[in-house]
Amino acid sequence: MNELTLERRIPAARDRVFAAWTRPELLRRWSAPEGMSIEDGATDLRVGGGWRVVMAEPDGTRHEAFGTYRQIVAPERLEYTHAWKSDGGSSPETVLTVELEPEADGTRLILTQAGFPSPESRDGHRDGWSSALDHLQALFPSIDPASEEPAGTTSGRFVWYDLLTSDAEAAKAFYTAVAGWTAQAWGDGGYVMWLAGDTPIGGLMEYPPAPPHWMAHISVDDVDAAARRAEELGGRIQSPPTDIPDVGRFAIVADPRGASFSLFRSNQPGPPPDNQRMGGIGWRELHTADHDGVWPFYRDLFGWKEVSTMDMGASGTYRVFRHPADPDDAFLGGTFDGAALESKPPHWLYYINVDSMDGALARIREHGGTLLAGPMPVPGGGQSAHCTDPQGARFAIFSLK
Repeated sequence: MNELTLERRIPAARDRVFAAWTRPELLRRWSAPEGMSIEDGATDLRVGGGWRVVMAEPDGTRHEAFGTYRQIVAPERLEYTHAWKSDGGSSPETVLTVELEPEADGTRLILTQAGFPSPESRDGHRDGWSSALDHLQALFPSIDPASEEPAGTTSGRFVWYDLLTSDAEAAKAFYTAVAGWTAQAWGDGGYVMWLAGDTPIGGLMEYPPAPPHWMAHISVDDVDAAARRAEELGGRIQSPPTDIPDVGRFAIVADPRGASFSLFRSNQPGPPPDNQRMGGIGWRELHTADHDGVWPFYRDLFGWKEVSTMDMGASGTYRVFRHPADPDDAFLGGTFDGAALESKPPHWLYYINVDSMDGALARIREHGGTLLAGPMPVPGGGQSAHCTDPQGARFAIFSLK
């Protein structure tokens, strides 16, 4: 049968092995057979996304391996097509499956490749994969786990923002005008995706049972385990872990003071959107009634790190935090006792990057929104303002001018 199977024990946890197989900067360090070097590599880690690796022999002959992802179950399984072309010819498409099973001292890797046109083609690929897997086994002692954020997980990062509203059509018209987003229908259940440029950043759906509000999804490796941990830390499960077919798994949690967010794991993981771009959600702010008391909940649940605190006078102390894999100048957001000052229930507030404060405020008023506070200067430059949309959902805007 023209199929090959190889097994290896890799001395690393499987999320790190998955990272090495899917992150271009790591893939380039091991995936060439002996005697070849890698010149380039790229991955678009989603079902239907492509991958490619360009290799070169010592005499300059170049080979390009490429294919399309067919199944992604991070960090357990990958299935994708595999073909190559070079200066001297090309190969027909095969299907490659990588399965990762956790073991006490590492990960058992099972590679299967099927669809070879001949035994000779199969055996040539066996030799190539054997030497590449040697390189993979040797890779991990050279990688500092503290500096590596595994691919297939963006654990602890804000990865999606949903607006739950009482009037989806009205909300769609408002935010497309104010933020410049594009609204794109998804599926047949009435859900709409928000795109900032060509980047999906969130969604919209009607949900009359609740007051209109924004809900962020924070990525975790295991939704069920994270939900249990949230309860141990004093949080409350508002919606238990639930699968979204072909999308992922989520649970809605309230922190010990009542602010809600979603725990989320995607079936098609990839890097979080670049939310510093225009139209992105560039800042996330917890308005609570006891931010010093609630901070350990988030710190212990997501590993977030405090960067600094600042005295805001009558508004109390403001805490700035970051993701544990980021440097101190790459902030995720802040926390303060805003809910107590505003006489509002604790909540998260999300800041949309806009091109001009004056222009955005004019559009907000023109389309039925309300300015609640600001514009206010922001330390480090720029201005912010707090607003509500016509249905009553709170949001904020930020501009450098």
